[in-house]
Amino acid sequence: MSKKILIIDDEINLLELLRVNLETAGFNVITAADGEDGLKMIFDENPDLVILDIYLPGIDGCDLCHKIKNDPRTKHIPVIFLTAATQKEDIRKAIDAGGDLFLPKPFDPLKLVEIAEKILIPENLNPNNKYRILVIDDEISTAELLEVNLKSAGYKVEAAFDGEKALELIERGKFDLIILDIMIPKIDGYEICRRLRKKDTTMLTPIIVLSAKNKPVDKIAGLKLGADEYVTKPFDVEELITRIDSILKRTGHILSANPLTELPGNISIMQDVNRRLKNKETFAFVYLDIDNFKAYNDKYGFEKGDDVIKSTAGIIKQCVSGDDFIGHIGGDDFILICAAGKVEIICRDIVDLFDKKIPQFYDIKDRERGFIVEKDRRGQSQQFPLMTLSIGITTNESEDMDHYGKIVEAATEMKKYAKLKEKKKSFFVKDKRK
Repeated sequence: MSKKILIIDDEINLLELLRVNLETAGFNVITAADGEDGLKMIFDENPDLVILDIYLPGIDGCDLCHKIKNDPRTKHIPVIFLTAATQKEDIRKAIDAGGDLFLPKPFDPLKLVEIAEKILIPENLNPNNKYRILVIDDEISTAELLEVNLKSAGYKVEAAFDGEKALELIERGKFDLIILDIMIPKIDGYEICRRLRKKDTTMLTPIIVLSAKNKPVDKIAGLKLGADEYVTKPFDVEELITRIDSILKRTGHILSANPLTELPGNISIMQDVNRRLKNKETFAFVYLDIDNFKAYNDKYGFEKGDDVIKSTAGIIKQCVSGDDFIGHIGGDDFILICAAGKVEIICRDIVDLFDKKIPQFYDIKDRERGFIVEKDRRGQSQQFPLMTLSIGITTNESEDMDHYGKIVEAATEMKKYAKLKEKKKSFFVKDKRK
């Protein structure tokens, strides 16, 4: 069933234009020309999204939004404000009423279609949902405007209103992009930018400077300190989000080891380990390798091999929680970083699910006999069992595990032990050394 959108606007021509564009995109569109009719339709029609003007006959848009967001039957419905009002007090009033996005007129109707699609895509299907953005600005209305618009675009967003709080948030967690004002209290934007570029964990994090300082010398100073973009206020929210999309797409390709899985690669893995070490977290570092993958790839082809890689990534994702980190270092090698106390439970779930699903990738004959015949690296025919996982686990519980290189080396050694074991099932080995 197509998603239902309610548009409330007293500009009849605009109402019709939006209806046609949204219906062409496959949405079911209903309309109202004033706030009272709009409120009635919200309860009668139960729309998935409401688009409304601030200034409406009868009940104005902010009052209507407040009613929507304070009624348990409708508070889940996203609300987009669509208006020519661009004063800060109007924006603040719309945000305070609970609006999810503020889009100023005039605008491209196709842009509204794109925004509606992003809002109505389920969270787990929205490609932006994997990205975390930090907004640093002491102008609360600007920070809130960015926050609601970025969240509506699918991003995970946090905000800080001074430099000290910003650095505290950055120390606690990884952000994929930082939007930074120059003139902020306690620690200014230039100093924050300088510090971030000196740290291993943030030296590659994209930074967009957002500032009222518009002289060439200010822009040059920001870019010299390592900012990726310098945007002057006032700014266009749509244009800024387009820039963010472009930057994250570009850096995502750099940091992802394999476009098949879209999982972060070596740089991000190192950054995550270093962050956890700095925060004195106790964690497990897990190295996962698929046994007999090359033989499978040789017999069934690269396309089927790619399916195995994607399925393995999916299996790992199913077995972890939001605080865990999954990386892909290339080929059939994966990395998992999680709390030390739960690592064995997670690995047991992974091997059970892998061994259950992997036989489906073989034809019936190979599956029943439990092996395939392929040439080994010396060109000799050999029997290769069905694919399994070899998993090596280490933790930083030992005092000498205080460096990324040592942790990787220990996990690699454990993985080799697991690989040496003759087995018909997946297997993991944990480093017990203290």
